[in-house]
Amino acid sequence: MHQILSYLPDRLAEIITEEAGPDLEGVNEIRIRKGKVLVLKTKEGQKEIQYYPGEEECSRLLERISDHSVYSIANELSAGFITVKGGHRIGVAGEMTESMNQLQTFKYISAFSIRIAREFKFTSDELMTECWRHYGRWPHILIYGPPGSGKTTFIRDAVRFISTGTDAIPAKTVSLIDERSEIAACYKGVPQLTFGPHIDVLDKCPKTRGMKMMLRSMGPDVIAVDEIGGQADGQAADEILSAGVKIIVTAHAESVEELLQKDELSSLMAHKDLFLIRCQDCSYQIDTR
Repeated sequence: MHQILSYLPDRLAEIITEEAGPDLEGVNEIRIRKGKVLVLKTKEGQKEIQYYPGEEECSRLLERISDHSVYSIANELSAGFITVKGGHRIGVAGEMTESMNQLQTFKYISAFSIRIAREFKFTSDELMTECWRHYGRWPHILIYGPPGSGKTTFIRDAVRFISTGTDAIPAKTVSLIDERSEIAACYKGVPQLTFGPHIDVLDKCPKTRGMKMMLRSMGPDVIAVDEIGGQADGQAADEILSAGVKIIVTAHAESVEELLQKDELSSLMAHKDLFLIRCQDCSYQIDTR
C-alpha cells in the first residue's frame, strides 16, 4: 500500500486505489477539491474520477496531514504547502486570513494538490560521468529546459551522484538549497530521498539567502540550487563563482540563445568551465555553445 494513501480519508483512499492500484503506479499528483471532480495526474495527462469530496472529507484530510493539530503546521501552511513523511508535498488553496502575529495563514482550505515524491535514480550517471571525464574535475553545471522537462529530476540525481562518487570519481561535499522542498523532499529537516553521505540540505530557505549562508557556513565543494531567476539570485550565484566554489543550477529556457539573454546568468554563461545539459521531456543531452 502506498504511503500517501494513509493520509486520505477511507472512502477517498478506496476510490483512488480502485482506479490506480495500491501502489499508485504512474500517478504523479492527486487533486482534491471540495465539491469538484477528483483528478489524478499522470505522465499521459489528467484522469477524472466522478467522485466529489465534501467538506467533511477535506477536514479529515487536513487533520491527518497535520497529525490532528492544524495549529502545529500553521507556519508551513502559510507558504501554501506542507511536506509530509516520505517527501510527498501537499499544496493547499482556499481563503487566507491574517492572524494576530500578522502571519498569513488559511481560514478555510478547500483544495489539495498532493504531489507524490518519486526517485529516478541513475538518471544522471551517464552524462555526469562524461562531464567528469571531459574536465577531470567538476565544472559548473547548468541544466536548462522548458517547464516540466525534467530539470528537477536531473539535478536531484546529479547531486546524489556528486555526493556519492564512484570508484573512479571522488565524492564531493555538496550544499543543496531546496527552497520549495522539491529536490530533497525533507521531512523535519531530513531528506527523504536518496543522496550520498556528503550532502547538507538547507530546506525551505529562499535561494538568495541560502546560497550565501551555505557558502559561508558549510565549506562546500559544490552548491546546488533549483531555478535560478532574477537579479538577486544572479548576484548570489556570482558570489559563489567569485569564491571558487562550483555551482550546479537549473534555469527555464528553450535554447542557449535564451540563456544568454538572462542577465542573472551572464557571469555563469561567460565561464569556459561550464557544462550545459539540455532537458526535453525527461530526455537529457549535452549542449554546446
